[in-house]
Amino acid sequence: MDSAARYNAKSDDGTDLDSEFEVEVGSFDVVLLSRNGKGRNPQYYEGLDSILGRLATSGSVLAEIWLDSEPARKQPLSDRVIPIGCPRRLDPDTDIEALRKEITSAQVGVCQKADAKGGNSHRRIRLRVEVPGANSQKDLLSILGH
Repeated sequence: MDSAARYNAKSDDGTDLDSEFEVEVGSFDVVLLSRNGKGRNPQYYEGLDSILGRLATSGSVLAEIWLDSEPARKQPLSDRVIPIGCPRRLDPDTDIEALRKEITSAQVGVCQKADAKGGNSHRRIRLRVEVPGANSQKDLLSILGH
């Protein structure tokens, strides 16, 4: 989805983090772009914390999370699920750091070759969310600080 508008995740004080995401038109999918060693999305974890925290504050439901990298998109959607037990209701008491660690740890083995060693915990992921009271992409972006 290269033509989608990109946004920077926001810190608690509203400043931009060096962590980009997209919101897809026609759905409530938030796509967190991957981090790499060449300077792209160096604040991936902080950005994921920000997105999850803002969704939790609004009482959103994390309906599903998928690996969304280009190679992964060649696989069936069912093989791309990041297994953390969705759907999952988020609320202000949600331990965001623990949830982020669960998501990043669980994504390591998704769509990975059987003989692969190690893994990547900061890949491009797609979060499908249900947001109470949000009726448009603009509503979702507002919750995310835009």
